[in-house]
Amino acid sequence: MTDIDNSMPEQGKDNSESRRDFLYYATAGAGAVAAGAAVWPLIDSMNPSADVLSLSTVRVDLSGMERGQRITVSWQGKPVFVWRRAQEAIDMARATPLDALIDQADNAKENPNHPQTEPALDQNRTADEAGE
Repeated sequence: MTDIDNSMPEQGKDNSESRRDFLYYATAGAGAVAAGAAVWPLIDSMNPSADVLSLSTVRVDLSGMERGQRITVSWQGKPVFVWRRAQEAIDMARATPLDALIDQADNAKENPNHPQTEPALDQNRTADEAGE
């Protein structure tokens, strides 16, 4: 067997296949770069603007807060309350029975069409007394 090096065409022979391959690769590369350049502004427009980013965060130094101290910070024009609880407040919250935390809303008036024992299915929500 003889080793034939097909990677380098000989001078004087037809090099159309290697030229065609080069043109295919060059065209594909240029097309990929052009597609990336066309899509980049569309993707970049999905990022939030600088004014939205500046309103989305607030930095508060909490290192100087002492136990039991409360501060109010404004975020997007609304107050945010920060409370570093004292150990007594933490113990009192943990000692509260969960039964004492039940919402005192009148459940009978939430949906007067159906009793509270009935499951909340779509058929039960939309059906009238005739079942339609």
